[in-house]
Amino acid sequence: LYHSREKFYEAFGHVVVSAKGQRLVCDYLWLDDNTKEIKARGNVLFVQGGTTIQAAELHFSLTTGYGSIFYGKVSNDLYSLKGQLIRRVSENRFLTTDGEYTTCKDCAESWKLSARNVDLTIDGYAFMDNVFVKIKDVPTVYIPYLVVPVKTKRQSGLLFPRIGLSRGNHGFVYVQPFYWAIDEHQDLTLGVGRYTARGMRYELEHRYQSIDGSNGKLNIFHTRDRKFRDYLMAQGIDQDGSRTAIIANNQWSVGRHLQFRWRIYETLDREYSLDFPEDIPGRQLPALESNALITSPYDNFFLSVEAKRYRNLLYDRPVGFDGGTVQAMPTVHFGVKPISVFGPVLASFYGRYDRFSRTNGGFDDANNDGLFSAGGANRDYIREANRFIFQPELSAPFRLGNFLSVGPYVQLNEIDYSFSVPTATGDIPNTSTRYLQAKVELSGTMEKIYEYNSQRVSRLKHQVTPFLTFSNIPWISKGADNHPFNGDNGQIESNSGLFDQFDRVPYTNNTDFLRHPQGKSLYYGFT
Repeated sequence: LYHSREKFYEAFGHVVVSAKGQRLVCDYLWLDDNTKEIKARGNVLFVQGGTTIQAAELHFSLTTGYGSIFYGKVSNDLYSLKGQLIRRVSENRFLTTDGEYTTCKDCAESWKLSARNVDLTIDGYAFMDNVFVKIKDVPTVYIPYLVVPVKTKRQSGLLFPRIGLSRGNHGFVYVQPFYWAIDEHQDLTLGVGRYTARGMRYELEHRYQSIDGSNGKLNIFHTRDRKFRDYLMAQGIDQDGSRTAIIANNQWSVGRHLQFRWRIYETLDREYSLDFPEDIPGRQLPALESNALITSPYDNFFLSVEAKRYRNLLYDRPVGFDGGTVQAMPTVHFGVKPISVFGPVLASFYGRYDRFSRTNGGFDDANNDGLFSAGGANRDYIREANRFIFQPELSAPFRLGNFLSVGPYVQLNEIDYSFSVPTATGDIPNTSTRYLQAKVELSGTMEKIYEYNSQRVSRLKHQVTPFLTFSNIPWISKGADNHPFNGDNGQIESNSGLFDQFDRVPYTNNTDFLRHPQGKSLYYGFT
């Protein structure tokens, strides 16, 4: 509604105004066309850049950007400021009456600072008087006057401490971090504090990002845990309760054809991910996996080398490393991508080498005689081997119309094993499993492009590809007679001694080992 004589606008209902990177939503809007002053009331939401304002009422000038916020909240990625009255008096300065300041991102903030008056300058400091430190909305400590840094740019110095009551069994938490901006490509954060229910707490975080795209992050957490010390003593283990977790993620590139990625998830005790889930994932996992991967991609050829290390979280001892866990290192992948050999026929090849080993030896040795036993009540299982997988494949994909794609494939699978496991009659002989697989896949792609009103994204593409696959395994080599690893069935039946799903011929119509059934089967899905 425009009042031409007074030259102002009014809007009612669900009002939305967008202009120059700004968006305002409210129930009622008043705009003076002369002074460019705005008054918005009712469920006010104002977004500008990375800052969001929520309020019962908002007055501000479109010309200067200054104004007043009534019963509102100003928030961004770094902090949030609440108050009965918040005045923006300059581009980076806010004055607040009966305000609350926090850097917490959880919905019910773990902690906040409640003050009579707040004078906050972005990239400067927040000056507060009559301050109460609130934990879960409960006032705990009174401070007559407090100065808090409010920095958005990288700058060395003390950061605001992490304080609050833990969600776990840590008691009251206080950690004071120190931030060091080493240079424009890397920084370091050191934290020292205390968990009242456990003991001293130390934290380290190092981050780097180079111009060539190499980047990484390292986190180390260390706690002198008296609870864990008492638990170990009850188990008859004399240790001081020191607990450490390490997380590292790194990615390096050397030219176009060499990439290196490595990841570490490591703890020094079995219970760490249960007691400190905020530090390291793995609370519901049987093991923590660390790995390193080197890849060398080319247009028609690929090569990669991978190593994996598992820490068993089901180990029967609370500390120490389980030497009975099988480790897969190295694993080498190599192959040739599909190339035309004659007419529409394409040929490809995939090869793989795995070395399985462990600290406790190549077999379980249930009889404790140093010799492998394949039968009887105390049956041993092979735990070390060298495995080679070779998969040459021929395919002739074609299309039926504009929607349906048809892909017939024929693949030979050969899996060779070598062992160094002693028995009463000599070492276990090497063995192989071979099978031929044929399949036909029908697939079609449906897609649609949606227009999207956003500064970052103008269009979104949704794509769905349903598929239907018929597979058959017409021939299987059953391996060496009475071999203790693959025997006469060539891994058709389930065997608890296998290393992973690639040792199993997926012949039946079940989905054990998370593989699609391949023998006389029909399965479907979509991507």
